[in-house]
Amino acid sequence: MALNQSGLVAASTGLTIEETTGTLAAFASAGLTGSDAGTSFKTMLMSLNPNSKQAAELMDQLGIHAYEAQGKFVGMSEYAGILQNSLKGLSDEQRNATLKTLFGSDAVRAANILYQDGAAGINQWEDAVNDAGYAAETAAKMQANLSGDIEKLGGSIDTVFLKSGSGANDFLRGLVQGAEDLVDAIGNVPTPILNAGALLSLALVVWRRLVRARSFR
Repeated sequence: MALNQSGLVAASTGLTIEETTGTLAAFASAGLTGSDAGTSFKTMLMSLNPNSKQAAELMDQLGIHAYEAQGKFVGMSEYAGILQNSLKGLSDEQRNATLKTLFGSDAVRAANILYQDGAAGINQWEDAVNDAGYAAETAAKMQANLSGDIEKLGGSIDTVFLKSGSGANDFLRGLVQGAEDLVDAIGNVPTPILNAGALLSLALVVWRRLVRARSFR
């Protein structure tokens, strides 16, 4: 649930799957889990670029910068180290007020954990999930479902369209529309019957016949 909430933003920020799952593991260790962890993490990442003039001035004043000169994210453990070094001289009240200004109330929890763990702590979690193969396993589980299969099919279809050019578009569109009709028909079948393995076999037979019929046109 945490990865579902934050994965896309983490990827667009430039985090690796190891950095993302390692950071979420650090959050879980501190009691921040599930969709709450993902939302807080996502909001924090979206606030790496200042949300206000006050936040921008505060970042400059404290030397908190998430991106290198070329615009690349510095890395999760490195950023945690920057937060820890920049805020360690503040009182608890000052630090919480600063983090709220920089990241907003939803992301204060995530930012506080990064501050407390620092570079060493986050790096340790990244290494742990990487050594255990947890990151790759989690990514695989995210794809090991019908939604993931459909996403892969969509990518394959895009590839075929690019390779085939406009000449085969009519044929391919007819094939896709035929598949769409088949899926709609299956969707109208009562759930108990839909769950039966026989129906899956029937769908496969119909699909094959549909492909053959299209190929003869």
